[in-house]
Amino acid sequence: MTITASDEPPDAPTGDGDEPAGRTGDAAEVLAVNGAFYDAFEQRDIDLMSDVWEHSDRVCCTHPGWPTLHGWGAVAGSWVALFQGPQALQFVLTQAQVHRHGDTAWVSVDENLIDASGASGTVA
Repeated sequence: MTITASDEPPDAPTGDGDEPAGRTGDAAEVLAVNGAFYDAFEQRDIDLMSDVWEHSDRVCCTHPGWPTLHGWGAVAGSWVALFQGPQALQFVLTQAQVHRHGDTAWVSVDENLIDASGASGTVA
């Protein structure tokens, strides 16, 4: 997996309404957690995936083509179902940018997907 950090310096504003990303370690830590998510996805490992999610009713997840799932139970069940399917994916991540507002951080990224047959596509 390749993670490309934002071209913006760590103390630059990250977008409208966002605060600066802060110390270099803040952005690096957010990217590391994002990387752990994609590692778990590629390895199809529910224990690793569980490590990067909050286990509460506050979480939600929208898989492409699925309705939005709410709560850790529904989200965990979706990962179990996806990991049991035949389609293994590899992700090459580009255009990764860390955003932060207060004590919340997130990553926007382009997912360049490669499946077992070698077919590829990009989603944001």
